Amino acid sequence: SEMQLHAQHRVMMMIHADFKVRLLEAMLEIDDLDPVVAEPINTSVSCLLYENNRWKLHYWNDFHHLPSELVTH
Repeated sequence: SEMQLHAQHRVMMMIHADFKVRLLEAMLEIDDLDPVVAEPINTSVSCLLYENNRWKLHYWNDFHHLPSELVTH
């Protein structure tokens, strides 16, 4: 049977930056995300929301959980 996702469900993925961009392109139905968003920062957090049968980017590249000396580009 197919699993139904609801607003209270959360999914966490730990993935490589390049794969993250390609996955987001598919989920957001955008051909080339590179000019739209900054390059992913190591261990940054991004959030997508599923609303009205579509994925929407809520935030991208949040790295406030890291001390500044650990932020790399």
